[in-house]
Amino acid sequence: MRKTLAALGAVLMIGLMAAPALAHVTIQPSEAPAGAFYRFAVRVPNERNVTNSKIIVTFPENLISVSFQPKEGWNRKVTMKTLDEPIEAFGATVDEVVDTVTWSGGVIEPGEFEEFYFSARVPEEESEMEFAADQFYDGGEVVTWSGPEDSDNPSPRTHIVTLPEGGQLTLLAEALDEIEDLKTDVAEANQHMGEMMAADDDAGEEGDSNLGVIFGIVGIALGATALAATRMQGRGSKT
Repeated sequence: MRKTLAALGAVLMIGLMAAPALAHVTIQPSEAPAGAFYRFAVRVPNERNVTNSKIIVTFPENLISVSFQPKEGWNRKVTMKTLDEPIEAFGATVDEVVDTVTWSGGVIEPGEFEEFYFSARVPEEESEMEFAADQFYDGGEVVTWSGPEDSDNPSPRTHIVTLPEGGQLTLLAEALDEIEDLKTDVAEANQHMGEMMAADDDAGEEGDSNLGVIFGIVGIALGATALAATRMQGRGSKT
């Protein structure tokens, strides 16, 4: 039984601590509050054995007031698009939006990634901002990211969500509550660890099995903490 618990603890620790393996181009964060000015990152990983030196990103038409952060070592070219029908947004008429952005001249080595930052005004209603990306590898290969969310080549996208009443302050309060809950869980885990370590002194050869359970508990606590931190980062990177 103890060996089973030890194995289960090890599996839980690995599963919770490991970050998801996302090898495709994404927009970070994956969620943004409706109606806010927000800072986003185009995250571009190199999943080939050759360098990646150019990326072209096509922007959605519902994203306005876009500005870009300079990227050292990279050139940036922005093309604009005139809308067939102007849209009303935030009390103004918008007839031109960003169409594509090309970053080139730099290098993303195999096994590395780069992030390209921009700020924009998020749509006022819950929706989805869907981008597309063309990733150019040295040697001529071009990988296009424009498929459905569950495909092998999903398009980069961000979900627009409505903040609860109280906005960012409410999110902060919820995050603090989660942290307090985690502190309680860690305290209970520490107590359990102390009890098992004391039992190990009397259990002799069973100590190794208990040690596996201890590591499993530590993994669960640390994994939960990392998950909470990720949620806070995804919801709270407003600029």
